[in-house]
Amino acid sequence: MEIAVPAHARAADGGASRGKSLVFDSKILRGSVASRAFAAQGIGSDVVHRPELAIERIRGGKYDLLYLDLRQPDAMHFKVAATAFARRNGAKVLAALSPDSGQEVLRRLDQRLDGAFVDPIDAELLGAKAAALLPRNRLVPVENEAVAPPVEGEELCLIETTLLRRSATIQQRLGDHLISDSMPSSLLESLSKCVERARHRRLENEQQHGQGNRRLDERLPVDVVASAVLLRPNGEPCGPAFPVLVGDLSMTGARLAHTRSIGNQRLALRWRSLTIPNAWIAVESEVMRCETIGRFYEIGVGFDMWGGGHAGR
Repeated sequence: MEIAVPAHARAADGGASRGKSLVFDSKILRGSVASRAFAAQGIGSDVVHRPELAIERIRGGKYDLLYLDLRQPDAMHFKVAATAFARRNGAKVLAALSPDSGQEVLRRLDQRLDGAFVDPIDAELLGAKAAALLPRNRLVPVENEAVAPPVEGEELCLIETTLLRRSATIQQRLGDHLISDSMPSSLLESLSKCVERARHRRLENEQQHGQGNRRLDERLPVDVVASAVLLRPNGEPCGPAFPVLVGDLSMTGARLAHTRSIGNQRLALRWRSLTIPNAWIAVESEVMRCETIGRFYEIGVGFDMWGGGHAGR
């Protein structure tokens, strides 16, 4: 049986697409019931049985749905619930309650649940509720919106408005392999213009200041291209990979000349899109090592997209 909760208690994030859930249940069989109910609706689940692990997952995971079994609550169960409300980041929160303590639990939780169910739990009703909270929508047009055409023919419109948006130089020393026939025509045209502007600026700089001042130009920002893949909430790719202009090495030309790849090591960073509703975005970046100073650089970007912050690196 489901208990009605106030409408104002429901998270107003526009409705997340069907994605990942965290199922916290101290009873293994109970947890499997919830996970199967969610799986039937296309919602993946991570099932945990220890409160400490649940708190760790909530703090570090990126979940669309949090399911908490509070039928036999103790202090640690309420700590899990408090963490869920504090770190939900737009996720929906459902809870299983017992007939005896359900109302008291609701009172202590201050009615912040998106749904509450009283034992015995109806798996079909639970799955339907989760599906209603996480509608499957707006995943199809994501691929076409990911890379937009150049802005007024000058700047490249990146995946996110929070990412780097500049007409930065593409240095020839990084290699012609960055310009690929597999790129979308709009991106290829924009990159070509960036390269041409960089060469033109370099030529003007040398004419005005002479060859001895080339290091001034070599300190200009250098962006590189990585491959981006749109992911469904369950981690599966949504469409083919495409190149995207990311990252700023912020190194001089002399250092760039001694930069090499580290054993083909590549990192996959994943975000929920801010500009494309209900989409996940991953940008694969490459780790480089500068021989002259022995430091490692990650060519790519990282943002906290889940809490609404934009703390990039």
